[in-house]
Amino acid sequence: MNEIAKKESDVYQMFMINYFNRDNCDAAGLNFNSKLIPIQVGFKSSIEEVLKSNEEISIEGVCAGAAIYSSAALESVKLENGDFFDSNFFAYYEDVDLSLRLRNSGFKFKLLKNSIVYHMHSATGNKNSTFKDYYLTRNLFKYLEKNLDEKTYRNNKKYRSI
Repeated sequence: MNEIAKKESDVYQMFMINYFNRDNCDAAGLNFNSKLIPIQVGFKSSIEEVLKSNEEISIEGVCAGAAIYSSAALESVKLENGDFFDSNFFAYYEDVDLSLRLRNSGFKFKLLKNSIVYHMHSATGNKNSTFKDYYLTRNLFKYLEKNLDEKTYRNNKKYRSI
């Protein structure tokens, strides 16, 4: 574990509410499945459903649209070119990649339930655009290729056929 990562949390996710449907959560952070596919916590769920418990919601990453990073965390995962976000992604998955690097370095994430941001989901590429479709698909492959071992990536036919 990274020596810097000793605090309770180093990276924070503000609670993202859908700008157009203010009864729904847009994101309360990220978690990863066994194939490192990101899952947006609370996406399209009612705010009431996401926040129903007083217990802390466990997250393994953040959506950069409403994230706070400690400078120590960012500096520790800085890329060789000096960037924090991998510019090879351009749009989509750059925050997922950063979250995974932070998680793998031992940093902790915390949802700030009372810090609210109204988020216009898909504002970068519009909901149904070829721009969004292209970059989401391309960057999913780039992200998986970068972060999975070669054998797992090659054998993962389910995701290769997207």
